[in-house]
Amino acid sequence: MIISLFPNRNEQKNSVLLSGKDALLNDYVAKAYLKRKEFETYEHVVIDCEENGLNDLVGIASESSLFYQQKLVLVRNPFFLTSKSSKTVRKQLLQLEKIFSQLDKRQDVFVFEANYDKLDRRKKITKILLEQCHVVKTDLKTYQIDAFIRQLAKLEGYQFDRDAEKLLMMRSDQVLDITLANFNKLKFVVSDHRITYNDVAKNIDQTLAQNVFEILTVALRGKMKEAILRLKDYIHEGANPVQLLAIFENQLEFLLCVKLLQPQKSEQQIATTLNSHPYRVKLAMANQVSVHRLKKLLNYAISLDYGYKTGKYRDSLFLELFLLRSTTK
Repeated sequence: MIISLFPNRNEQKNSVLLSGKDALLNDYVAKAYLKRKEFETYEHVVIDCEENGLNDLVGIASESSLFYQQKLVLVRNPFFLTSKSSKTVRKQLLQLEKIFSQLDKRQDVFVFEANYDKLDRRKKITKILLEQCHVVKTDLKTYQIDAFIRQLAKLEGYQFDRDAEKLLMMRSDQVLDITLANFNKLKFVVSDHRITYNDVAKNIDQTLAQNVFEILTVALRGKMKEAILRLKDYIHEGANPVQLLAIFENQLEFLLCVKLLQPQKSEQQIATTLNSHPYRVKLAMANQVSVHRLKKLLNYAISLDYGYKTGKYRDSLFLELFLLRSTTK
């Protein structure tokens, strides 16, 4: 089961509390759990607490399964587990506290999608569900995403060929939501459950950040003409100059951080420290640009950003100035 890929507690409980800030991941895990064979005969019910309020949840939870078909209830946005719930729902909360305190004795199964940074563990309702539910912590660090996707693919019967997974991570910007969406896309286009490098290259486009990184890499190698041509292509396609400069700044900051940490830490340690994918760190470590040059370029990019926002520059030529400075050692 996919929930086995995460830290688990109270595994013997039937109802599940998915706790983690990534809504797409929680929904993916919840849907996989709902498809389990033992739930085929259950009545499936979905309640969104933010859209429907708590009265519907109280009503469903109050029904006895002795006289009705067993229910599998997906509870989205259980805001009452956070500090944000107001006094206007106090009556419903008291009802839910009483009902959920006996949750593990019920025949109905509840799956809570708690897409929040943290739960309010001081609240009685939160304490009850943490005790009564199989708790799954779905938070992942950036450097853990590739291992998770590899395990998920294996669990679902898919296999990445050499370098295919690495390319997927690169073209997903090491962002979990994007990586999951792209993985789902690949599952639809491959026929034999093998995902090759070519499958990824043909079906998953490079992100804007990755393309900008390639422009910067070309510029740092002194290839001014090629860098300018690539930049103009993006400007012509409608890319925002300030957004492009912000990505340049982000890439320079990352390169600088890696270079500063490189003498003291390993590739994996740097990835953990910067919460980044190890392959991105590997590329940065292989870049021959000096710390001194990176600092000068970053300061120059910051001054250009300020100049554009204060009206000193009115078109995208300031980006060409930046690339020109990048090619100069």
